[in-house]
Amino acid sequence: MTDYVQRIFDNLDSWRHLPSYQLERRADAFFSAYLPDILELRFGSKPAHLIPEFPIHIPTIHPGALGHRSFKVDYLGVFSADRPLVLVELKTEASSRRDKQDWYLSKAQDTGVRDLLTGLAKIYAATVAKSKYDALLGALDRAGLIRLRGRGVFDVLAPSIRPEILYITPAVQDGSISAIPFTEIADLIAKNADALSQRFAASLRTWALVPAGGLSPAA
Repeated sequence: MTDYVQRIFDNLDSWRHLPSYQLERRADAFFSAYLPDILELRFGSKPAHLIPEFPIHIPTIHPGALGHRSFKVDYLGVFSADRPLVLVELKTEASSRRDKQDWYLSKAQDTGVRDLLTGLAKIYAATVAKSKYDALLGALDRAGLIRLRGRGVFDVLAPSIRPEILYITPAVQDGSISAIPFTEIADLIAKNADALSQRFAASLRTWALVPAGGLSPAA
């Protein structure tokens, strides 16, 4: 194992116990490398496309909301035209899961894929970050979910289906079938012999067993 791989995960293991350190944001890159395999473990096939930070137009899922605010889903997993899409949320601490976020995801699921994609047009019209949303729409076009007809103008091709929801979380405490625990992911990743996979799997097992802030002051 290279010293740098060891150092990266030693830092993550240690620094996640600090008050303002956001492990999710740092570990996201490592999870993303294995996410196709993780989704295959749960759904039986790898996604054809992964789109991070997928925006959900809040007034689309909650008509009483005003403006054009959105909340972001960590990943949108796209399989094939006849398979549900997957909204994936990464939680490196079980305590970071919130009822409000669960409610948003449930409403997004009930709203359905076509309306979620249609809601993007309203975000696009309001945003000043149009070049970044152009990149998002391009990714959705390549995934076969929309067909671009011009800048910010598109037809929705996705069928009227409910997206699946999957939480990636240290432990599944409520028996939910919509979550997959770190220990299961660690077992999957550890099947790879490379140093990065082995060290990441070791950290995942630690993160599953010891909650952030769970070390003694002398540790």
